[in-house]
Amino acid sequence: MNFKYLRYIIIAILLALLTGIIAPILTTYVQTMNIDRRYVYLMVMIIGIIFWVFLGTSIVRYLRQSEQRLISSWHEVLTALISWGFACGVALYKAPAQTWIVVPLTLFGTAILLGSLALFQPINLDHESATDQRNSKRLRWLLTLVTIIGLVLGTLTVNLMAGLLIATTVLLIADPKWPTVLIRYQRQLLQDRLRENGIVVNDWTILNRLPGIKSILLEKSGVLTEPVASIYSVKSVDDRYSDHDVIGIAAGLLRNFASPLSSGFAKYAADQEIDASEVSEPEKIALIGVSGVIHQERFAVISAREALKNYAVSAEVLANYQAIGNSVSYIVDGIQVIGIINYGTPLKYSLLEIDRMLVKRGIRTQIISADAMGSVHGLTEMFQSASYVKAGLSPKDKTLMQMTALQTEDSMFITNQQIPHGMPDRIMMEVGDSLPIVDAQLKDLEQLEVVLKAADKLTYLNQRHLRWLNVGIMFLILMGLLIGVGLGNWIILAPIIAVVIRLVVVAFLMYQMRD
Repeated sequence: MNFKYLRYIIIAILLALLTGIIAPILTTYVQTMNIDRRYVYLMVMIIGIIFWVFLGTSIVRYLRQSEQRLISSWHEVLTALISWGFACGVALYKAPAQTWIVVPLTLFGTAILLGSLALFQPINLDHESATDQRNSKRLRWLLTLVTIIGLVLGTLTVNLMAGLLIATTVLLIADPKWPTVLIRYQRQLLQDRLRENGIVVNDWTILNRLPGIKSILLEKSGVLTEPVASIYSVKSVDDRYSDHDVIGIAAGLLRNFASPLSSGFAKYAADQEIDASEVSEPEKIALIGVSGVIHQERFAVISAREALKNYAVSAEVLANYQAIGNSVSYIVDGIQVIGIINYGTPLKYSLLEIDRMLVKRGIRTQIISADAMGSVHGLTEMFQSASYVKAGLSPKDKTLMQMTALQTEDSMFITNQQIPHGMPDRIMMEVGDSLPIVDAQLKDLEQLEVVLKAADKLTYLNQRHLRWLNVGIMFLILMGLLIGVGLGNWIILAPIIAVVIRLVVVAFLMYQMRD
């Protein structure tokens, strides 16, 4: 249900004009006819009462149907209108002749109040967190306390009407929800900017945890390296197959799965003018490689360490390749190794900026890889933030060391590979888009700086910025009390001044929330 703001604003303005302009004319007219003018006053009061009851009933119905979607503090608004109505009733009871002033002013003030409520309708809001609710609750308690103080102070020093008008002024001048609504809007803008940068965040709570991160575990291949591997050589080590054959077999197996090696090998095979073999039943072997069936025989491209464990491989040949800093994968059939792929993945020199950023933030990095030791030599010189670098591991040892590196709560993991079972519950990010279970997905590691800056901004919004907004609301609440107390005989104008100030503040807030 949507509240009919415009309808009630128009009715309030028309009734204000009717009671403020026509009623005095009618009063003069009935005097010439010897009719008691109290009937005119009574008519004006009845008009005001009918509007008040109708408006109050509509607000109560709106509250019942829209409790979870309320932007403004409608309970405080309803309380203020009731208090305002009672104050007007007391004023008219004591001085009926003032009816043509009190009722129009009240109706006009109500129109301004409804206008401020209609204007403050930001539609793009982040969810309201428990912290947001606690903040609004604290301000609501402060508003209630100052309202009671104003009511008691005005009643004891002047009369009940003054106390009610002071309480009304305090309730109308500010909304305890304004700070959290503004923060929620700015949080949503921050999330939208991340989406515009192509960053997918599956768990937004990580932005609250990122400022406490002191250690990042990084996957090397595809994260710290270029997305396309450089293929140096592909050699057959089985007399049954030529170099041409093993290149075709490997090209067919690798093209079914996205990886730096797959991209580089597709280019290598095309340059050699060799067609990829047709593969059926392609399968990704977690942390090991890929396999598939070619001509009713299963072949696979697997890591060198896996080949050493399960196939007859010359350790001397493998050592020769690894000594020059290249990565090695083996092409195998069901029995033995039939070919060797010698390749490398160049490091991204654009990571220098990321490294400087991490050093400035005091974040250390750890790189644990199954690639050859030589492939990380340049990394240790290039990455000043690297506190631990280890390569040449078997898939099992690599997983165990990664689990150890993630034992502390101030650590996180950035990868582009399948996450092994049993990893600690830490922030997980992927460079790519194949792991929807991770907390966030980046196009490349350079976007990490964007995410960290967003986390810093969120911390600023939730803490320092929110604190200053709260101070502003506290100031307005106290201002409402001072206006009510300080106007003296003009106290009937206090709620009008309050709603005008409220409208100005709302207009300023909406200006701040413009896109």
